[in-house]
Amino acid sequence: MEICKLLVSIIAFLMHNSILSLQREVFKNIKFALLYVFPAALYCLYNNLQFVNLANFDPTTYHILLQSRIVVTGFIYQIFFAVNLNIKQWISLIILTLGCIIKQIDLLNIQQLSTSTSNISYAILLVLAQVTCSSIASVYIELLIKSKDKQVNIWLQNIFMYTVSIFCNLIVLCFSGSLSDIISLDSITSIFQIPVLLIIANWVGLGLITSFFLKNLNSILKTFASGLDLVFIAILSSFFFSIPITGFTVLSILVISLAFWMYSKNPVTRKETAVVAEKLNSIKNGVIDS
Repeated sequence: MEICKLLVSIIAFLMHNSILSLQREVFKNIKFALLYVFPAALYCLYNNLQFVNLANFDPTTYHILLQSRIVVTGFIYQIFFAVNLNIKQWISLIILTLGCIIKQIDLLNIQQLSTSTSNISYAILLVLAQVTCSSIASVYIELLIKSKDKQVNIWLQNIFMYTVSIFCNLIVLCFSGSLSDIISLDSITSIFQIPVLLIIANWVGLGLITSFFLKNLNSILKTFASGLDLVFIAILSSFFFSIPITGFTVLSILVISLAFWMYSKNPVTRKETAVVAEKLNSIKNGVIDS
């Protein structure tokens, strides 16, 4: 999928610029591109931890624990952007977390938990590590995008991100000995199936939209979008697959809606995020100019 995202980003950039311009911009901003190694490595680690954690927990328990990323993102956002979320913003984040957890409770079966009691603490720590990787990478990319918004084309920044991400994944595949399996004829031909292609197209679109989301909004609103995602999934699942909307689902929708309403009254404003350019430019100048 990263290759598809890279190709789409290159095509989008070339729609308004020449190949020569692309080459010139890449070499001009090569040191800035290196700053994307950090979030790319974090997302690579996140993807690998995802497989480990799904092996430790049943899917429902895993997704309940994963909701901790909402609050973790709030803490990371405060650190990176040097802003303090007020009490009402924190309450809205906590309510959103509860709403997302409630949605999963009616699916939860404690007996499905595949992790032994002696290893449960370690397994939960791995989930928190996964959540932290995702939160730090998301907020860090927002910093990069906004700090260079006026100087570096957003599609070029996407090209940097996905190129570095591909290299990180290749390194992991080489060390794990799985590279030959990925590039085998069977693996490649299995991609060219309509359901698989639709899934790839969906994730490619989601990844590209996220960069514009972070450019114009922020990581806090991104967590709210994830909560809204659960609401739409419940409604669409009921419509297309006749999956009943339970009392827990209704309660979850109401709680998530309350969180949205509270946050809409006290959002993180663009004035608060105006510190981005000054903060990261000082970091960037120290790293790039050295």
